[in-house]
Amino acid sequence: MTDQDQQQTFVFLNTGSGSLLQADIDTVATEIHDRLTSAGGRCVVTPVAPDSLSDRIRAARDNPAVTAIIVAGGDGSASSAASILSGTDVALGILPGGTFNLFARSIGMPPDLDEAISALPRLVRQEIDMGRVNDRMFAHHVSFGIHPTLIKERESKQYNSRLGKMFASLHSFISAFAKPKRLRVRIRSSSGEVRYSTAAVLVSNNIIGDGHLPFAHNPDKGTLAAYVSTARPGVELSGAALGTMRGQWNENPYLDRHVSDVFQMAFRRKSVEASIDGELVRLESPVRLESLSKSLTVLTVPQNQDEPSGK
Repeated sequence: MTDQDQQQTFVFLNTGSGSLLQADIDTVATEIHDRLTSAGGRCVVTPVAPDSLSDRIRAARDNPAVTAIIVAGGDGSASSAASILSGTDVALGILPGGTFNLFARSIGMPPDLDEAISALPRLVRQEIDMGRVNDRMFAHHVSFGIHPTLIKERESKQYNSRLGKMFASLHSFISAFAKPKRLRVRIRSSSGEVRYSTAAVLVSNNIIGDGHLPFAHNPDKGTLAAYVSTARPGVELSGAALGTMRGQWNENPYLDRHVSDVFQMAFRRKSVEASIDGELVRLESPVRLESLSKSLTVLTVPQNQDEPSGK
């Protein structure tokens, strides 16, 4: 048996993700298996409960025969998998199974699950960046202010479907913007120091592309982009939010953008509430954020075949 014969791809299907909740999980597993083996590969496809996913990824990572791990799930699953595989030779593939699938879009995967499964035989390896905030990794973003408040509001509500999650997000959006708290923050970067009193700060792993959902077109440029709201509460803040919903991140009159490979953000309190790839956490201040250039290997559709979709 050759080394190539021994190489395996492990595929984990997060049974709690939105798309898979609505699908026949056995049919999806069979389709994935057939697509991968048709290209001459060897794979193991396993449905996994959400609370077991990280442990299963770690176990597969430590298996010397495994060269790639593919996860079907949303942005939370993708972020967790990326953090576990960052700095290793095991490649990460993502099949979109969540509501927005921002990480899958950023690495060039089709946002539709069936289309992504069809693309499996032609995926190629690519090195992209990760970010680190204090002692934690992030794949997509870190946010402060309104966004963590919105997530907290949404998680306090009950929803059982993707549509329910969208309605909960809309209600939370209205609640979070009704009385936004102001953050006082001092931001240091390679270009100097600036101070703000702001309702929202978002730090993206690379610059967010315009005209679509918030994800980076080029996830391998070794930079972070900090977007700081300069809007006053009321009409301006609502306008800033509506602009970002329309994909206006870099030409938004109510957003300042700073680009650097390292940021230090000092808040007035000893710790600050934040969202790391959608997960609520508290971070000690000052907060240090840095780009980890090309520290994660992903599987993606070759760019000359399919362009990333923002729809």
